[in-house]
Amino acid sequence: MLERYGDITLTAHDHVALAVIDRPPHNHVTVELLRDLADALNDVDADKQLRCTVLATAGKSFCAGADFSTDIGDSISREDGTSLFYDQAVRLFSARKPIVVAVQGAAIGAGFGLSLIAAFRIAAPEARFSANFVKLA
Repeated sequence: MLERYGDITLTAHDHVALAVIDRPPHNHVTVELLRDLADALNDVDADKQLRCTVLATAGKSFCAGADFSTDIGDSISREDGTSLFYDQAVRLFSARKPIVVAVQGAAIGAGFGLSLIAAFRIAAPEARFSANFVKLA
């Protein structure tokens, strides 16, 4: 099994799905990336041969936060864009099979939140976690 969901590659190894986010070097999160990841996790849930998912990323950082430089569309306001972002993020928590997240480098803001979808987190010695959104007013 090898499937692509935008910037996510999903492979199967025995009974384990491996989902790799490939947006190096910092793997910034977008609405589309969250939608693709949620779709991949739904497909894992539907496959009776798979028992769990390992989520990893390519590049220097696990995920250095949301990508605020992308244009969500001229007809969508920032408030609506944020709502779309969180709608997709909530879908990640509906995965029925266990998720293990492998964190290397920075997991900042949305990346920190992404690490929280997992039942288990494995952190490399260079992993760093930060909830920098608490500093925003």
